[in-house]
Parts: sequence; structure tokens; C-alpha cells
Amino acid sequence: MPVWIWRKFLVVPLVLLSLSLILTACDGNTPKFANADLSKNYNQGEAIDKTTAFSTSDKVIHCVLRLSGDINGAKVKLVWIAVDTADGAKNKTLLEKEFTAFIDLDVYDNTLPAPENGKFATGKYKVELHLNTRLDRTLEFTVQ
Repeated sequence: MPVWIWRKFLVVPLVLLSLSLILTACDGNTPKFANADLSKNYNQGEAIDKTTAFSTSDKVIHCVLRLSGDINGAKVKLVWIAVDTADGAKNKTLLEKEFTAFIDLDVYDNTLPAPENGKFATGKYKVELHLNTRLDRTLEFTVQ
């Protein structure tokens, strides 16, 4: 049997398998959001009273992030947006927060405080979660 046939049926699949294993191993170290929860409260690394429906009288809205992988030095950005609210806001950025993750801390509590008048306007909102400058996901919520 000619050598080129052996290469085609033996070497090429081995190279592809090796590349696949390398890429899979690298993916396990890529920083990512393991969890992202909206909640009314936060305590000792946990989102308490998880919800996507908040009250106008809530004083703060929590977005609790749990990171996994090689998170040391990962850049995280949250953009809180009023999508369509009773006070006339349409796709208005309310707050942007950026931070760098550290290896010793994998849970971060990020908050959107109530406006100066103490009450959120009713309507639709969202928070965009960016990881290393790329939009990873968007969490939508309402205030009633």
C-alpha cells in the first residue's frame, strides 16, 4: 500500500484529534460567566430573592455575577439601560460599571441604586454583561 494512503487515513485524523484536544483544554481556562442573576438582595456570595420583576420602591437592584475559568485580569463591564419606561426613557444608559476580576474572588455583586427621587420608573430595563470587551449576555427585567 502506498505511503500517501497511510498518511491520509492515519496522520490526518491524528492531527485533527490533537488539535481538538488542545482547543478543548484551552476552552476550560477561558474566563466566562458561570452565573448571572438579578435579585433584590445579596448575602455572602449569593443572590437572595432572585427575580426579573422589581418594584418602584426597591432601593437597589442587584446583578450577582459568578465567574469561572482563568478569571485573573478579566475585564468585566455592566451597562444598566432603561429600555422603555414611564418617565419617557428609551434605551437610556443609566449606569456603566467596569472592573477587573481577581483570582481570589469569583463572585461580584453589582448594583443599580434607585434614582435620586427614591423610586424607579415603571417599565422595561436591561443590563448588558460584557467580558473582555465582548457582549456576553443581556438580562432583561421590569419594574412594576
